[in-house]
Amino acid sequence: MAKFSTKKSIAKALRNRPDARKNLEGGLSFEWSPKSRLYMRAATSLINEPTFYKNFVEGKIKGGFDDELIKEIHEVAKTDPEFILKLAYYARNDLYLRSVPILLIGEASQIPECKPYLRKWIPNIIKRADEPCELLAYIINRFNRKAATNNNPLKKGIAESLDQFDEYQFAKYNRKGSIKLKDVLRITHPKHKEIYSKIVNDSLSPPETWEVVISNFKEKGYEDKKTAWEYLIESNKLPYMASLRNLRNLLKENIDETKLKKALEYISNPDAVKKSKQLPFRFLSAYKELDTYDIKHSSKILDALEDAMELSLSNIPTLDGTTFMSSDVSGSMKSPLSRMSSVSYRELGIILMCMADKFCDESYISIFGSKFSPVTTTKRSGILENARRISDLDSGCSTNGYKVIEYLNNKKLSVDRIMIYTDMEMYNDKYDGNQFVDVWKKYKSSVNSKAKLYIFNLAAYAEPMVPEDDQDVCIISGWSENIFKYIQLLEKDKTDIIKLIENETPRKAIPGKAKNN
Repeated sequence: MAKFSTKKSIAKALRNRPDARKNLEGGLSFEWSPKSRLYMRAATSLINEPTFYKNFVEGKIKGGFDDELIKEIHEVAKTDPEFILKLAYYARNDLYLRSVPILLIGEASQIPECKPYLRKWIPNIIKRADEPCELLAYIINRFNRKAATNNNPLKKGIAESLDQFDEYQFAKYNRKGSIKLKDVLRITHPKHKEIYSKIVNDSLSPPETWEVVISNFKEKGYEDKKTAWEYLIESNKLPYMASLRNLRNLLKENIDETKLKKALEYISNPDAVKKSKQLPFRFLSAYKELDTYDIKHSSKILDALEDAMELSLSNIPTLDGTTFMSSDVSGSMKSPLSRMSSVSYRELGIILMCMADKFCDESYISIFGSKFSPVTTTKRSGILENARRISDLDSGCSTNGYKVIEYLNNKKLSVDRIMIYTDMEMYNDKYDGNQFVDVWKKYKSSVNSKAKLYIFNLAAYAEPMVPEDDQDVCIISGWSENIFKYIQLLEKDKTDIIKLIENETPRKAIPGKAKNN
């Protein structure tokens, strides 16, 4: 039986639309506008990483997201060249991404229509002292050296971005690589400063980073690593992300109880959480590293991580009304976010759903795969606790997302909004004609015509299950807690995310005030 066979006229009309497509699983999907596709890919791409539906061949994703992302950058640049730089700004500042903004700038630097905007935007996108090196390395390796050295807008933008870094930041990121900081200076020719002479002459004061202290603890005068870790904590020289990542090392070295307490207080400090700009799955990754490792301290550490998760949502306003949520736990979602990550897309979707549960006035939680499964949780439980419990549940490997809406139709359950966390590769493994868009249209016509649908796109496939012209549907891409802020904008101000990116204005970097996020 054909996957799309149906007797319903509305279903036939949907399949006959000029924008109707088949996704990678053969399910019904729809082509969206070039800007929307570019946004969806950029917000969820990890450069040069294998994914469930793409093959990793000879160090590159053959026909994968790098190539598709680049193709869509050039397509959008034909009609709105500045959008490429605005998207890079949004990805760096709101989504906390690093590699994708570099790629966006690098491609824009070679598009004549984009060049007039480079100087204005680059100082607002570059946030770390090693990023000018990465940007020039990308351009030289992908194109050639002249693509960087003969590009005045690019060079001026990079030169201005250097003003925000001090000697410590330059020293911290003065690393070996195909392009070093001194190469950046020789290419961009920034206005002379004493600190630049130090970079060229290799006379920067050695930075006392936590990596240097731990790697060379004996040379630094510490008896052992335990003493070195305690020094870093006591002197406030262990940054936030390093504190998260090294909790297990602190326990392994059996550091002093008062030092451990101080480290945990820092992790759950409201100001520290806000400034750290950690992606939510980082807290889950830290928790997984420590699960069952240290019974004595597990409750203290878990409490600190739960507090940090809660604090990361402190600026997200409460969503009134009733929200129905479901997270995709299908086979494709079990793949890791990257080769180096212990967190899967499945876990990412679940943690985001559990976060949203905290600021929703009234909410229902569920998961779907081959089958649909409601899940009972309590808001009194911690986000990580709820997420870990849900992660242990199983609903099969297929991606039958239509069953989420079908459940609401069968129950005649009227809700204000539906949130679905997924890689969007949905289909119907029974091939009985039902597709996601069919049951969504039925819900709108027979249960609640005012309901809103939010699809949280977690992967870069960019193959939505609903047409772009459905005014009650929004696809939100990205992995930071900021993705939740747009729901209020969409429901109250009717401002979609593409319009929000189009309206971005650069805020010039303040000299010496880079935050290194």
